[in-house]
Amino acid sequence: MSDSGYTDESYSATGTDYTESTAAESNDKSGDTADPNADESTANGEQVVRSNEEEEEEERPEPEPEPEPDPLEGLTYDDDPEMELPPYADQKYWENRYTEDPEVFEWYQEPDVLMPICKELIDADREILVIGNGNSDLPVVLQQNGFEKVTSIDFAKPAVVKCRKRNREVEGITWKVMDIRKMTPFENGMYQAIVDKGTLDCLFYASEADVMTAMAEISRVLKKRGVYICVSCAPPDSRKKFFDRPADLLLELEKVLELKKPLPSEEPHYVYILRKGGKLLT
Repeated sequence: MSDSGYTDESYSATGTDYTESTAAESNDKSGDTADPNADESTANGEQVVRSNEEEEEEERPEPEPEPEPDPLEGLTYDDDPEMELPPYADQKYWENRYTEDPEVFEWYQEPDVLMPICKELIDADREILVIGNGNSDLPVVLQQNGFEKVTSIDFAKPAVVKCRKRNREVEGITWKVMDIRKMTPFENGMYQAIVDKGTLDCLFYASEADVMTAMAEISRVLKKRGVYICVSCAPPDSRKKFFDRPADLLLELEKVLELKKPLPSEEPHYVYILRKGGKLLT
């Protein structure tokens, strides 16, 4: 559509009507029948206009598909009991989702984007735990980048089964069905690093108690001086109250990085780097 508000199609129709009207008025005045050559010329002219329109339609590029919206965009914690929240903290929801949609889905960022951060913070021969992995390829990409001991957990069994089956020939990865709020099979101080891509964000749809329970478990299974890498869509002002509790959790916020979103957005994703301190675990 042009700036004048009409399309080529509406313009050609107006032109055709004008030609036919003029020919009819001319015939009425002369009293003669219409010239067949004039009719043919008009018809041919109309055909040329339509052919040009068809060529323009063929040359016009297909519009790019709209990017898939980020379901956790702008998530903040709200403990209002009257507020109806999406079921992102519900185990059944994720089991159904990964059963119905088996395709690999990456939350927030592609795994490759996180590799420079992981390589800077984690020794290649140390134990890494990926929490709430879903059906992401993050554990595989970690292994491909030289990390030798990777464990991946999720409480949605269909996701874990599909990941294990899809990557059965990949060595160095352990797949487990487990809730991050209750990681009792893991010993204290078992991992040097924990990587989280959107999992803690989902727990904010449950309650503050669920968030703090998960963070206590994260702290428990981390080694002293171990690192928790948390990728989130939430800005620092909405996470400060949960991360500024070193006395309670022995986790101290070391720094916050920003990553440009793969979706069109003015807001970035945030990577929170928390370090395990204190004397409780070694």
